[in-house]
Amino acid sequence: MARFSSKEVQHLQELHARFSAGTFTETEVHAALVLLREHDRLGPVRELAHSIAHSERNSGQLFERVLANREVLNNFRQKPGLVVCGDVFSADEFAQSLNRAITKAGLPALDTATTELILLCGLSLIQGGTVRAGKPFGEFLLTMTHERFQLLAKTEFQYQAKPLSVLFPVLSVPNHWLPVCNPRATIESHGLIRVTVHDSQPAIGGLKPFEVHLERAPPISEKDLDLALSVDPRLGRVAGGLVFTPLIDTPMQMKFDGERLTIPGMPSYFKPGSDYVALLMRLRQLLSACVHDDAGAHWFLEGLDLAPDGFHCHWVGRGSATCTKPL
Repeated sequence: MARFSSKEVQHLQELHARFSAGTFTETEVHAALVLLREHDRLGPVRELAHSIAHSERNSGQLFERVLANREVLNNFRQKPGLVVCGDVFSADEFAQSLNRAITKAGLPALDTATTELILLCGLSLIQGGTVRAGKPFGEFLLTMTHERFQLLAKTEFQYQAKPLSVLFPVLSVPNHWLPVCNPRATIESHGLIRVTVHDSQPAIGGLKPFEVHLERAPPISEKDLDLALSVDPRLGRVAGGLVFTPLIDTPMQMKFDGERLTIPGMPSYFKPGSDYVALLMRLRQLLSACVHDDAGAHWFLEGLDLAPDGFHCHWVGRGSATCTKPL
């Protein structure tokens, strides 16, 4: 069994102090996982560390998952087989593996909130990596939903002599940090994601906050904002837009850019039966505007029932006669 050298322990003590304080970067996570990978040889720490240290994987659980799914897809309708989706290992299994290795160095175990942030950094470090068996046949991408951050594997295969590609999840960590009101939306990054943790809260570069927009043709004007004040006495004008201040809940800011209103995609703002929803529905009707989110879904459409998950969002070509979204 591998033993820690005195120098490795010294490095781990420094890294552990940063993790415990809740302020660290992907660089510290990279260093810690590489130091720990030989000290839980059958656990997720070793798999994650090898995937980070060797950006072209040709062995290991992630490699085997992508290879097996690719073979199933290449043999579609020729041989029986199932494409397996889901976590190769869970966030809990990663935490157990990490803490087994840490405690072998004589350091105390880390709490769940910290191990999830470390795993989030780990997933970020893997994005852009590839899998190969002679030549590359897959790569890893990081995306976000309202429930979790997901590492997806993209692989290419042949069907009827045509090249196709498919995405499937292989690792994830719960999303406690960036709210997304649309439960069915998958948010992709614009470039590489980078995670920095400060005071146990991640700053996630490369992912813009999820937003919802009230928009129409012709554009909403300053006069329309004055007219909007009539729908509810709790709605007021502020610099840069409007603000709605319920009696017991938090204020909802509505930014105005000269053409449309934009609000944060907070799940609490779109909970059926809430004062926020009632206001947005009245504004939509008053302004003859469509309400759409960053995932392309329209909200509060008359004549359509609530979706099975209880939210008002639907993917349709146009949300109203004045809708600016393409068909």
